[in-house]
Formats: sequence, C-alpha cells, structure tokens
Amino acid sequence: MKHQTIYDYLCKSVLKQNEKIAYVIDGKKYSYTQVLNDVNKLINFFYKNNLHNKEIVAFYFDNSYEFLISIIAASFYKLSIMPLNTMLSLSQNEYIINKYKISKVITNLNQNFKNVYQVINICGFSNESSNISENIMKFKNEDYKHEFLITTTSGSTSEPKAIVLTQENKINRAFKTAIIPYGLSENDVIITTTPMYHSLAFRLSLLPIYIGATGVILKKFAPEMWLSTVDREKVTFSILVSNQIVSIVDLIEKNNSLYNLNNLKYLVSSSASFNEEIRKKVLKYFNCEIHEIYGTSETSTATDINLLKFPNKFKSVGYPISGVSIKILDNDKNELKYNNIGEIAIKTDLIFKEYLNMQKETEISFTKDRYFLTGDLGYIDEDGFLYFKGRKKFIYKVGAINVYPEDIEKVLLEFEGIKECCVVGIPENSFLGTKLVAYFTSNEKIDLPELRKFCLKRLSTYQVPFKFIKLDELPKNHVGKIDRKNLEKIALEDN
Repeated sequence: MKHQTIYDYLCKSVLKQNEKIAYVIDGKKYSYTQVLNDVNKLINFFYKNNLHNKEIVAFYFDNSYEFLISIIAASFYKLSIMPLNTMLSLSQNEYIINKYKISKVITNLNQNFKNVYQVINICGFSNESSNISENIMKFKNEDYKHEFLITTTSGSTSEPKAIVLTQENKINRAFKTAIIPYGLSENDVIITTTPMYHSLAFRLSLLPIYIGATGVILKKFAPEMWLSTVDREKVTFSILVSNQIVSIVDLIEKNNSLYNLNNLKYLVSSSASFNEEIRKKVLKYFNCEIHEIYGTSETSTATDINLLKFPNKFKSVGYPISGVSIKILDNDKNELKYNNIGEIAIKTDLIFKEYLNMQKETEISFTKDRYFLTGDLGYIDEDGFLYFKGRKKFIYKVGAINVYPEDIEKVLLEFEGIKECCVVGIPENSFLGTKLVAYFTSNEKIDLPELRKFCLKRLSTYQVPFKFIKLDELPKNHVGKIDRKNLEKIALEDN
C-alpha cells in the first residue's frame, strides 16, 4: 500500500470521480470536486489562523459536513486532533482540554470554553480561496506516521485514557478491517450513524474517499431515520452498535416496516453479541450478510464472524481477522488452553501508538511479546473462535465464585418482553460478599416472580439476581453502549 495521507486519497479520488456524489449529510449532497474545494478553503483558513504547525488542537463538532472537511484539512498539516465528546458537559470537556494543555479549539458550534487561548469558529471558511499557494504547500504533511488522532477511551472502568493514532493507523485500519474483507468499492454507499468523535465512526466516515465511494452521515441516530435513509440512498454497508440494531428490529416488528433494504450487502454489529432471539430476528428481517465484530480502540477490529456462515458459533464474537493473533492469559500472563476463561490479549499491526503522556501505562499494557492486554475476559474454543465474557473489572464474586454478568444477561434477554438489560453487583455484608441487581427495559408488564423462576431453571442459584428492576431506559455512554458503571452507582444509591 503506497504511503499517502488522507488528503492525498481525497485528491486521488477527485481525479477519477470528479462530480460524483461523495457525501450526503443532513439532506445535502456534496460532489467530490466540492469536497476538495472546501477542504482547500479550510486549509487556507487554518493557515491564516496559525493552524499549520505541529500541535494538538481540540475539535468540537456534532456529526456534520464541517467536521468531515476539518478532519481532511487537518491531515494536510501535521496537526494532531482531539475530537471532544459533545454529549459531555462543558466542565467535563474543559477538564480534558486543561489536562492535555490544549490551547486551541476548532468548532462550528457556539460554546464558550474557559481558559482556552483561542476558540476558532470555522463558519467563515467559505470566503477563502480554493487554491493552495506554494508558500502553504511548504507545510504539507508528507509523514503519515505522525500523531494524527487522539481519541479517548470510553472510561467504562476507570478514568478515560487518550489513545494516540497515526494517519497510518487510521488508513490501514480502514483497508484491513473494512475495505478488503468486505470487498468495498467505488460502487458502495457507506453510512455513518454513531458520533464521529468516536474512533470507529471517525474511520467509517472517511472510508468513501479511499475508494471513491459515496458516504452518508447521519447527524444523530434514530431507527426510523436509519431505515428511511438506507432505503432512499440505497445504502450497501453499515456498521452499528448492537443496541442500535436491536432498536431497528424492534421498530420493523412493531410497524411492519415496508422500507426497501435490498441494497444493503453488509450489516455489521459492534460492541456486544446478539442473544439467540435477536439473532433470529436480524437474520429474518435483513437479506444480507450479518457480521459481528470485536475489538478495542487500541487494537481496532480483532475478530469477525459471519452469522450466516457459522450458525453454530452464534455465541462467539468471531475468528481473528488477517494479521491478528489472540491469546487468553491467566493472572500471571501464562497462556491458557482452549475453553479456559482469562484475559484477552491481542497482537496486531493495527495497534495504537501510545497513551498520550502515559509512558508507563503504555508499557504495562503489553506483554513481553507485544500482546496488548485488553482488560476483557473471554476464551477461545478448539476451532479458534473467541468468546467474550465481559470486562475484567466487572467480575463479581458471589461467595467465592466468579460471576460473569454477560451470562446472566443473555438468559434475561431470552425472557419474552425484555428489550435490554444489565446486571451489576453491589457490596453485601454477608458471606456472599456481593448482591446482584438486574435492570431491564420492556414495553410490556413483566411478571417478576415468573422471571425469577425462568432464571432459576437456566442459571445456578448464585447467578440469579437478588432484585429485578424495570427502568424506562438504561443509561448509555456516548457511543450507545449500556453504562454499567453508572448503573452500579444507581444500585448503590437504591440499596
């Protein structure tokens, strides 16, 4: 693969695609020529605002055309960009800005950041020239190994860490985890539905320009919006968080949806595996390949499974993709044999560069033979398929026995009427040590005694939750995953 920056890929696609629609965003269509012209205007705008040198700048955007072209313009220079989560409070984002000593925030939104040297609103960029002068070309980035994207972990088990990724990381991840394995080409229409400040959506939004395809970016996800957009724009490829797919299936079932989804070739689910009931519904309503993937922000996608091809492996999160090696390790970092639960460790050439300003944290995240310690628990079967059991920090000890919330949640989701659920543990002053609480959502009235009986038939006694609590909605983090840490706090307060 020839070494090119993201900007170089756009220029290459413009030569071939010209007036072809590159992106459909918020109902507006942008040709490849227009995208390049606007990116060049932003490059000039950045230069005028002294944004052409090597430094870390914060991006504060919702999913938008301005976010997209700002990413590409930043790739022209040696800027390192840290996209901020617009769902966080102002004080939370200011904490991140101050922690990493960021002095400039680039945005198209009205937000008053304190203690920031410069807030640069790009709204006036369209007045700039689309021609790049020789003087500015001197600052063009030719090093695609420079620190380009700084993205934070979800912080589901501890304070978020800033992950450093190069342009090489982002481009190689696009090709090796999506373009090559799914055979994507200029004929595809690729939709982005999750927030672009998250690493996966960031990568997904840029896929089209590498291959001259068309991209569709939703400002926010809603099941009805996704269905109508996939129908109208003839979308062929989509990666969604598993909870989003569940909500889409629920809407199709409820409204007997007549949307045409026949152009969809691949539907990929990330973040959590389907239970058997949901898997059957997904296979029923979508006439395309259904894949589930597993990975981390540090490693990118590590495993993939085609549910149609491996129906007997539906509880697995997949087989290692090309270039990935996975081990299961015990607490002493010794490799475990098949079907033994331990920490998932991954070796891949798509690995992140480092945690920003955390050299020791970076070093201890790897084994001596450079396997990344994910903090996730799982096991590998005799065929090499990986099974995810949960986060290492979310194992609960009931008595002296390890309990994995995922095992209980899969049973709960089999009970008719339960849409989503999450099991958490809270300290208990008895020999048990931990009390399990199950939170769930449902559109129906759930008979709790029957639910308990259902669990007792399928789980060991120590796995059955002490309490079952119905909520209108389970708390989610910024990428749509259930926020287990937040539910633990709620359970403690309720207790």
